[in-house]
Amino acid sequence: MTDAYVRIEAPSASEDAIVNFLFELGCSGMRVDEVGGKVRVEGYCPDSEAERVCEALGRYVSSLRDMGLWEGTGKVEVGSVQEVRWEHIWKSHFRPTPVGRKLVVHPPWEAPPPGRVPIEIEPGMAFGTGCHPTTQLCLEALEELISPGIRVLDLGTGTGILAVAAAKLGAGEVVALDTDPEAVRSARENVARNGVGSCVKVVLGSLGDELRGPFQLVLANLYLDLLLKVLPPLKELMSPGASAVFSGLLSDDLPAFLGALEGAGYRSLGDEVRDGWAVVVAKVR
Repeated sequence: MTDAYVRIEAPSASEDAIVNFLFELGCSGMRVDEVGGKVRVEGYCPDSEAERVCEALGRYVSSLRDMGLWEGTGKVEVGSVQEVRWEHIWKSHFRPTPVGRKLVVHPPWEAPPPGRVPIEIEPGMAFGTGCHPTTQLCLEALEELISPGIRVLDLGTGTGILAVAAAKLGAGEVVALDTDPEAVRSARENVARNGVGSCVKVVLGSLGDELRGPFQLVLANLYLDLLLKVLPPLKELMSPGASAVFSGLLSDDLPAFLGALEGAGYRSLGDEVRDGWAVVVAKVR
């Protein structure tokens, strides 16, 4: 099997940020080497995903540079490699991660620490291990917005991490939607391993596929262009006064998104930026 690598030289202080970002983009293998006071990070992904990963990484580095958090060119290289046995490498980077006040995200091969609500995630090739700022920001917002028994929509569920967290925090019903069959498979496995199958329904499809509202809370960790497209139809599925958490946004995307948000009939309740990524919490007007 032929795969691709996406390679970048980064400041040593940015190693964890780049590794976590590549994992969240779907890279299931990773190699990190020290090179002249910096680190060379290679992420491995299917050939079909290389262009998407390369473009996203380039945008991420640009946002870090704009905030003064990056030194160097930030040049991203892409190439082909033969099959790589990387399981032992990438697993060493995915450890239990406390998030917010209540949650801890952990892989199946690591026991969670006591005293927190455990979210066990096997990422596969889907997005969402709890390491990336957008996932953490969404989980933290979810902790504050969840109410017992509410109906939640997780749009672009990826690994199902947000849907599982919503169920464990008390949601009455969660619909987890994704257009990627691999993500749906991963999410269903994670729902089962967390014992929330009676609460979470994972669906292969999109907003136009006879999805029935209303929902009292919507979670959408996507990217700017897609978020702009789904704002109007998403509003039609939300109950009056319902809340929404939007992420997958770079900090530079905030002005455009906030303008579109108001125009689509939402009211922003606030936003937060972390490591160049943003989350917006909103309500339906």
